[in-house]
Amino acid sequence: NTQTKEQAGTREEKFMRGHAPIPAKVAGECMKNGVFFLQMVSTLLFAPPLSITEQQINEALDVVDKALEVSDKEVVK
Repeated sequence: NTQTKEQAGTREEKFMRGHAPIPAKVAGECMKNGVFFLQMVSTLLFAPPLSITEQQINEALDVVDKALEVSDKEVVK
């Protein structure tokens, strides 16, 4: 703050302001449908087992595609 000379916060805090809920909401929607992510600030990490089938990958991507509609709605606001 330029008037009080108070620091604005860490780089992570500045970045997360107003943005952190979106990845968490997308990950939450995926989890409701059986696809689990490790969520970090603005990144979703997905590590499927090596034994995953092509059909399972396609099903997971369908879930992710549908969950990304949440972020589309948030960004449009």
